[in-house]
Amino acid sequence: METENLPLEVTALWDGTALPESEKTALNHVAGYCVHSVTARQDPCAQCKDATLVNGELRAYRPGSLIQVSSDVFQMFNTLEVTFRGLLGSIFCGKTTRTEVIAACRQAVKHIKLPDCHDIKFRLISKYINARFHFYCKMKNEELKKKR
Repeated sequence: METENLPLEVTALWDGTALPESEKTALNHVAGYCVHSVTARQDPCAQCKDATLVNGELRAYRPGSLIQVSSDVFQMFNTLEVTFRGLLGSIFCGKTTRTEVIAACRQAVKHIKLPDCHDIKFRLISKYINARFHFYCKMKNEELKKKR
């Protein structure tokens, strides 16, 4: 993963290691969830769907099965994860707000081109960051419960 597109404060925290394959697989599932959630709430145009989804080799035998995202969208989610992890220290200390995290993420993925007609890129970023905050807070709450 190149760090040239990450904000300076994130680059300083990112050690340059790539996500393990198991985490990439999980990230792909979360990316599919986010794309499905965003496209289900608002019926985007064909251009937005084509930019975010891939007609893959897997066949959906039932509605709601896994969604394959395009390589650009997966790269965007990979960069979002790296950015979020780079900011974890300042998030935990309360120095960084959700709005600042989203701004840093938008800056980190500005090189990834998605259609502007339905603001799909911002919607995907917001959905992912909300999910990551949820997972992170849930994990921290479990850690605090164990300390009691």
